[in-house]
Amino acid sequence: MEKTYIAPGMLDWQMCIPVGKSRVRINFTGGFMGPNGLVSSRFSTSDPALQRIIENSPQFERRRVVALI
Repeated sequence: MEKTYIAPGMLDWQMCIPVGKSRVRINFTGGFMGPNGLVSSRFSTSDPALQRIIENSPQFERRRVVALI
């Protein structure tokens, strides 16, 4: 199942998550300033392992990254 995540308040953002001895970099893109305000950048994936990494990250816990339903 594909899930989409947004980075509220960010136009573009690269999230870096430590996993073991390496890091996973995720690029949130597509944000823009529209006539009604900011449209946040987003990232979509259907990879369950990557979804688990994102949802267990400190950024997700602090709501720096939010899952869209």
